[in-house]
Amino acid sequence: MTAWMTRGLCAEEAKADLSVAELFFPDPGGKNDALEAKDLCSRCTVQVDCLRFAMSTAVDGIWGGTTAKERQEMRRRMGTSLPSGWPRPIDHGTEAGAQQHRRRGESPCAACREGSAREHRERRNRAAAK
Repeated sequence: MTAWMTRGLCAEEAKADLSVAELFFPDPGGKNDALEAKDLCSRCTVQVDCLRFAMSTAVDGIWGGTTAKERQEMRRRMGTSLPSGWPRPIDHGTEAGAQQHRRRGESPCAACREGSAREHRERRNRAAAK
């Protein structure tokens, strides 16, 4: 995680124990249409850094006030693309996402830490219920 990421409003939301995964990584066609996350991004002091990062990587979710689809369209209009062979986007908000971060030598993001903890709790609860 880079220094600017720790200063983002999304990092503050994670500290407040809000559901970052649902807010910044909404289900396609789900109830959360990304407006709340985009509103938060519009007030964030690191929005430009965040968008620059998102435009140069294959991340999913809301980054710099844009969705992955919006960033793809921006790249198309700018005549740019991601480098070939770029790693698959991380499945944020899940244990698998946390593992993808670790395989890349990164610390898992807040959404992946939250998702991993949730999945571990669910497995323990299912095991205890048997």
